[in-house]
Amino acid sequence: MSDIKKNDDGTYSFVIDIGKDIFTGKRKQVRRKGFKTKRDAKEAIKNIMLKAESEKSINKNVANSVFMEFFDSWLEHKKIAIQHSTYLRYKHTKRYLLEPYFKNIKIYQIDESILSEFISSLVGRELAPSTIRRGWTTVRAVLKKAAKKHAFNMEICEDILLPQMQNISNVWTEEQINNFLDAPNKHKKLSRHYNACAFALLTGMRKQEVLGLRWRDVYFEEKLCHIQQTVTETENGFDVVSRGKTNSSLGKVALPDKAFYYLKRQKVQQEIDKTLLEDNYEDQDLIFCRKDGKVLKPSLLNNGFRLVIKKLGLPHIRFHDLRHTHATYLLSKGINPKVIQERLRHKDIRTTLGIYGHASLTMQKEAADLLDKRFN
Repeated sequence: MSDIKKNDDGTYSFVIDIGKDIFTGKRKQVRRKGFKTKRDAKEAIKNIMLKAESEKSINKNVANSVFMEFFDSWLEHKKIAIQHSTYLRYKHTKRYLLEPYFKNIKIYQIDESILSEFISSLVGRELAPSTIRRGWTTVRAVLKKAAKKHAFNMEICEDILLPQMQNISNVWTEEQINNFLDAPNKHKKLSRHYNACAFALLTGMRKQEVLGLRWRDVYFEEKLCHIQQTVTETENGFDVVSRGKTNSSLGKVALPDKAFYYLKRQKVQQEIDKTLLEDNYEDQDLIFCRKDGKVLKPSLLNNGFRLVIKKLGLPHIRFHDLRHTHATYLLSKGINPKVIQERLRHKDIRTTLGIYGHASLTMQKEAADLLDKRFN
């Protein structure tokens, strides 16, 4: 039953009975107001009734599940298809982002206000926009699974607002890049992991890709390397796997002549290690590895990088920022963004331009200056 009323201000409102709540058994009424015409009010009633009818076929067992318990079953089902490091990242996201808010909330209770409050709670913790988006992406993926089981309406997620992503800003200037690459000429003792860091800066390769690179993957005559495996965390520690971060991650990267300088330095260091350790050296054909030839833990490469930049007095950046520095420098020199996308092995050029928007803006300003010089 519904009752549409015309209010004193000329607008229309209504109260509609949509039956009993499937979980509490209590009568449910929906009130709406502010409609300009009676026809608008009738259309709203129609949509509400259609939604109420669809909810009658809802999967009560799943909808009545606590969100975090459903998350656990979702993750265990997903575990077989993801890398162990990704699995651990989901566990971390659960513990630090989701559990504090969703601990006792059931799926049927989740509506737009609860999801918006979740985002607000993350913003209130002053978390980075990328961290907040990771939390939201995870929640949305779990709810999508619930929707497939007819226990949630994904339309609820459509109007959730997220903080704007920040462009990459922690990159080195051309002068700082030169200072880093010239370090062997000025310092006799550098971290044994310096060569890997310099190679990453010159290629834009990810840390796990650099650590997984083998000598057989480098083609000296063609001046390129073929990324065919990466280092990742497994249940038994860190190991190499024949897959990348994404399906497009594996591929070939053209190498500048300078990169071979650091490969030759690494070869010399590796031969010394083999001579000293003899039979205790486990040759896995890895270029950048532990002293005994085994897989190098990524955190140790981070530590070596920090020691080098501290010794050189360079601004602190993360190891991954070497990849950002590489891309930003190329963009600033006018290299086509499509070429950079292929070099970084981004699946979509929108990813490249989205991350390096600040460099694109610099190029736009340079283009404007060029037009001024030509036509004035």
